[in-house]
Amino acid sequence: MKCPAFRSPVSFDLEVGDWVAPHGKGKSSDFTFNITTGSDPSHADYSLTFPNLNDGIMEFKFTDDTHPNFNWPYVAPESGYLNEIKKYKTYKTPSHPETNLKRDAINYIFRVRTQTDEKGKITSACYGKIKGDIDLTTTGQLQFEYWFNPVPNQKSLEYNGKNILEMK
Repeated sequence: MKCPAFRSPVSFDLEVGDWVAPHGKGKSSDFTFNITTGSDPSHADYSLTFPNLNDGIMEFKFTDDTHPNFNWPYVAPESGYLNEIKKYKTYKTPSHPETNLKRDAINYIFRVRTQTDEKGKITSACYGKIKGDIDLTTTGQLQFEYWFNPVPNQKSLEYNGKNILEMK
């Protein structure tokens, strides 16, 4: 999916699977991308941030001791989420980009739509996962495959709803 704007924050609604208005039909700002691609055709970079203090993302690597039919933890972790990640890719030679993208070696678990009480305790949140890294082309195409569980406080990563999308 092509990013609708460069050098300014653009939000994405995971449940709807589209950019937030005025760029699309989305209503909830789950992921906010700031993409600075465009001025140099050999370079692409973005930052991914979240609107709520306790929203975030964490890296997750599959290990040899994970279940053979389900490599993810069954329940999303309580802590360890980062509120921002930054990725880049520079093509110094066409076949060997310099990048901090980890491709298939890394996956992510995320928490969004987080609400807290007056003491800062999480009272509601939605969880999901991303298979592989979030890739960005030098033309502004974002590519990632995610699963989003829209049911608040259901931390299950086994959710197999209709929100499985691969953005290209």
